[in-house]
Amino acid sequence: MILSHEYPFIIVLSIRIKELINVQLDESCTKHMQNMAVRMGLKFDKYCDECDLLLSLGAILDPRYKKKIIKFAYESMYPIDYESRIETVPRCFNDLYDQYEKIYGDEKKERS
Repeated sequence: MILSHEYPFIIVLSIRIKELINVQLDESCTKHMQNMAVRMGLKFDKYCDECDLLLSLGAILDPRYKKKIIKFAYESMYPIDYESRIETVPRCFNDLYDQYEKIYGDEKKERS
């Protein structure tokens, strides 16, 4: 399993890819490059969105960083809507815990 605190390169790489896509959207680029950057940005968001959330769930478990690293990464990658994305992390974590408790909580009660 790849953890973001063991491999901070993953977060840096995601941020760098997003920055490169945004640079290609600059007005000084040709129309072809801008169109390609838009398509790349859509694919990046489509495929990496869930990975970002998964890495965030792992990072929030690290007592050294908690939400600090998530805030840093999301502010860098998604400057417009980073706050709403940050809010989804604890909500997803709670949903995950509720599912775990629903599945395995009954087994614990039966064993007692």
